[in-house]
Amino acid sequence: MTTSLRTRRFRSGARAAALACALLAAAAQPAGAAPYDDGDDKGKDVQGVTGPAMKIAIDNARKTSGPGQEATYTIRVSSLQDGPIEGLVVRQTLPDGMDLVEPGPGGKVRGGREVTWTADLKGHKHAKFTARTRIADGAPTAGELAATACAYEKGTEAAVVCAPDIDKLTDAPAAARDDGRGGDRDAEPRAAAESDSAVAYGLGAGALLLGGGGLVFALRRRAAAARRG
Repeated sequence: MTTSLRTRRFRSGARAAALACALLAAAAQPAGAAPYDDGDDKGKDVQGVTGPAMKIAIDNARKTSGPGQEATYTIRVSSLQDGPIEGLVVRQTLPDGMDLVEPGPGGKVRGGREVTWTADLKGHKHAKFTARTRIADGAPTAGELAATACAYEKGTEAAVVCAPDIDKLTDAPAAARDDGRGGDRDAEPRAAAESDSAVAYGLGAGALLLGGGGLVFALRRRAAAARRG
């Protein structure tokens, strides 16, 4: 009974995280392709939020996770505007059952369950942030587990964009040096990178989970006045 209740709680928590992101979605418009998109991704408006135009994605290169397994989460924040975004704040929140092994470069840990980074982002550029985590030995082996990432303007508490990464929980033993795709989990991407590609973006509805891996892109809404125009 205890296992069943814990499994149910993990599943509910993961779905709640995804639902929270979905509830931020506004009316859909055709979505255009952005750098590193496959052209099929749909963005997500954040209602009632004003701030810089950007999108966020989080992925740990896994579809499943089990007790004892480690994974490196990569968060990517992309600017969708011409001007710079100064004092950008990025936060990753870990769910119960997941422990932080090591924050990536520049990451500051708060309460053991949240990692925060700050950066200045040039127009139409992107930045990456990483954190290594481990599924606790006593974590459930069924259901789902969600980690979330959000981006904030400097000095504000309301997130401009958020995205979850959801994994299915299994009873598989921990795999050594496994990044979830058969590669070396230690081959982490750079903490920060920039792209010279220009960005074309659109607004879509809902949060999309890509290929079951939980990669979700989220787009901030344009100003209401601009949309009416």
